[in-house]
Amino acid sequence: RELQQDVVAASRVGGGLFRLNDKLGLLAMLESLLGHHPEARSLLEEMRAIHRRLRDRSGLAGGLQIAGLVANGEGDYETTALGAGAIQGMRDEGARMLVPSDTLDFPDPAVEARAQLGERYDELFEAGRAMDPEEVFLGEYSASSARSNASGG
Repeated sequence: RELQQDVVAASRVGGGLFRLNDKLGLLAMLESLLGHHPEARSLLEEMRAIHRRLRDRSGLAGGLQIAGLVANGEGDYETTALGAGAIQGMRDEGARMLVPSDTLDFPDPAVEARAQLGERYDELFEAGRAMDPEEVFLGEYSASSARSNASGG
């Protein structure tokens, strides 16, 4: 954790926004796994602010999974299910997106969300699959539209 905090600090000084966003994501995952949920949430919000500036979709799948890990730590499994669906939606369109659980040996937050939500997970996953992944990552969707998508409307 301390090493990654130093890497983030160095990236803030001269690493550029793409590099900083990547380093923030790793630190957010570490903080979440250590149970430091407010710190993880703060880092995720900084990642979202950078994404709003860059509008770069290359790290979007990873960002969605990081957001799911942070959400799970806060007990918000619905957000994780929507994000997992949004990742699948990007993959359905042919994007070969890697996520931290594929490459860094981090847990896939969707596994915990599925265990917590049961059948509701599948409904939310399918809703997220139909949504714009950028809106899901940035949290720029209304709860009613997510519910509507989850119920097939």
